[in-house]
Amino acid sequence: MTWGDLSSFQDQAKVSFMTLDEFRGVIAKKQPALVIDARRNVFYNEGHIEGSVNIPLAEIEKRRAEVGGSKQIIIYADNEIESFQAAVKLYDMKLLSVNVVRGGLDVWKEKGYETVK
Repeated sequence: MTWGDLSSFQDQAKVSFMTLDEFRGVIAKKQPALVIDARRNVFYNEGHIEGSVNIPLAEIEKRRAEVGGSKQIIIYADNEIESFQAAVKLYDMKLLSVNVVRGGLDVWKEKGYETVK
């Protein structure tokens, strides 16, 4: 299992990216997806995207069972790096339908979209 190297073509091939607009479309249409906030608990508690589940990057492996049956997995963190690393770990655990939100929560907030506590 790797830590997700953004410069690795092999790791890049494991992950799909979606734009913020595509992500908002999934939410608006209420498509079946597990949205994971990969930030540490303290940051999740300060504000997160409604409906997301907090599974910090450091806990991804031990909490695999919580992710297991999801058809589509969408991951975000403050930026793409942590999200990418979490997505690569999930892919390496044989969870293949993993998407990373481009820009992450930082861009979500810049656009003025709502977070909840």
